Amino acid sequence: MNFGLLLVNLGLLLVSFGHLLVSFELLFVNLKILFVNLCVLVNSELLLVNFFHFFWAKQAIRVAFICFSLIFRFG
Repeated sequence: MNFGLLLVNLGLLLVSFGHLLVSFELLFVNLKILFVNLCVLVNSELLLVNFFHFFWAKQAIRVAFICFSLIFRFG
């Protein structure tokens, strides 16, 4: 009788250990998904920064052209 209960408890322990391993695998998968989401967020922010750099570079070129035109028109 006690030997049967011992076997049942060992079986439950193995099942619990299996569930623990699955939980760790799911945690690892969730961490990978979080890392991918962070990479996508960083790429989106870099895309936004690149857009603003392009916008300001375009404005700087426009101002430089206007200054160049004014200098050579009156000089």
